[in-house]
Amino acid sequence: MIGRPRATTHWAIRDTAIELFIQDGYAETSLARIAKECGISRTTLFSYFPAKADMIVYGEERNFERLRDVLADAPYDIPAGTVLAQAARTMRPLPSNAREELTLFWALLEENADVAAQSARYGHRYRTVIEEFVVQRLGTDPDDPMPAVFSATMSAAMYAAAQHWTSHAEGEASLEDALERAVAPLIEAYLGER
Repeated sequence: MIGRPRATTHWAIRDTAIELFIQDGYAETSLARIAKECGISRTTLFSYFPAKADMIVYGEERNFERLRDVLADAPYDIPAGTVLAQAARTMRPLPSNAREELTLFWALLEENADVAAQSARYGHRYRTVIEEFVVQRLGTDPDDPMPAVFSATMSAAMYAAAQHWTSHAEGEASLEDALERAVAPLIEAYLGER
């Protein structure tokens, strides 16, 4: 293979773009500037990322696959709640500038319809895979709303915990700890030892 592996190139471009967005602002950073900083043409940049919003959510597909695999591969002798708590800790690998990236992300969710729409699509997929896991593990009736309520509640708790962690640098030791603490009472209330 000539050149860098495609995934590495995607990540390198994405990381450069995120640094520029943090430094100069999302709206103020042009695609031409990102391409120049990456040492590639705009045409090449568009072949990797058709839109700036794609750079913000790049990696979500991998995170979704990781969650799906963790849930699918979990042994049945481990309670569903324990599996979900572990999944909350492992969903997203964090970069060294995680707080800065998440601060940017939260702002863009409020300001940018494209980022919000892509984030909502992934949020729906995350909730669906959690709901399906709970249905499978607990053998609930298809008409039982509990798995859907639980997956939506768990997602909301993780979202709120991540926002809190982002804005309280002096607090939580790690985002993983914050996420696990946020879902623990929900898991206990909804799933108990199941």
